Amino acid sequence: MKKTLLALLATTTIGMGISHAQTPVKRYDATYSSGGTYTQLTNATDIGFDVDWDDTVSDAITLPFAFKYQNTTVATVNIETYGGLYLNESFHEDLEIGNIMGVNMDYVSAGRGKIFYTTTGTAGNRIFKVEYRNVGRYNDVNGTDTLNFQIWLYESDNAIEYRGGYSNVPASEFASDFDDMDNGLDGIFCGLIGNAGDSIATSGDAFLHAAQRMNNVFSDTAIGVAAAQNPAMFDYLLYGAYPANGSVIRFVPPNPNSIAKVDFDMASVYPNPSKDGKYSLTLKEAPLAGATLTIYDMTGKVVLNQPLHLASTAIDLTAYANGNYFGKITNGGRTGSFKLIKE
Repeated sequence: MKKTLLALLATTTIGMGISHAQTPVKRYDATYSSGGTYTQLTNATDIGFDVDWDDTVSDAITLPFAFKYQNTTVATVNIETYGGLYLNESFHEDLEIGNIMGVNMDYVSAGRGKIFYTTTGTAGNRIFKVEYRNVGRYNDVNGTDTLNFQIWLYESDNAIEYRGGYSNVPASEFASDFDDMDNGLDGIFCGLIGNAGDSIATSGDAFLHAAQRMNNVFSDTAIGVAAAQNPAMFDYLLYGAYPANGSVIRFVPPNPNSIAKVDFDMASVYPNPSKDGKYSLTLKEAPLAGATLTIYDMTGKVVLNQPLHLASTAIDLTAYANGNYFGKITNGGRTGSFKLIKE
């Protein structure tokens, strides 16, 4: 095992700083359901890893349809053995962990596990499916652990699903909080990694869009808060047990054709960077009742909060230190964020 979820959380929090957890950008609705039927893929392609694979990434696979992730069209995926998918060959600089993380854990073949992929359905309603079948677990001391799950990517609405299958690993083997993971139990993260902008994340400066378990209710969130500020936040990222056989964790964009664009089709900001901290913001749509603009510093502190009554407004940060700031606009049912630089 070279890279761990614990390391992901550590490097990610170092790179962030702003508390997006307080003001999340909602790109996906996450839901959880159980009691369904898990079915192995048929007529699927074996990815072709060696019989004893571990810490392995496939060659790029061309998707049979246009799929959008974070408002970026995805042409290819690479399947990796931590349970996730790299998109458009965008590899994380710190970890072997995909942008679509799947049911994330350090899997091994154990001499029997295989990974398959296939596409089902007809044009307009196709689903690209990946299956981790009868895979083992790196931390298994007996060599008998067997786990199954699938990742589905939907052409029709750009939804993403993680589907739990058979597992014989007891919950006691998995971390139920951050301390458990620090003590060597496996943490399971069922989530997504996404950038603040309309691109695919390749560094720790990324949001974590998590399927969050609180009192067994799953919801979505955007985590970007340093552990020193709120250590308990990371407990919510941990599933606590392998997804039950027949369960589905589903991420779906509220608007399939416009995945909460950030950087930024709702407005233009000029100049940016600014030498004196003064900016002009112009909305591309008329402000609706209750439209607001909020600016945060790198600690997540609100430095400016004002209603938007006109299509054009001034942003004045002259009283604040040089550096990076983050803005959030809400207008009707739409929300988006942007970055401001004061030099």
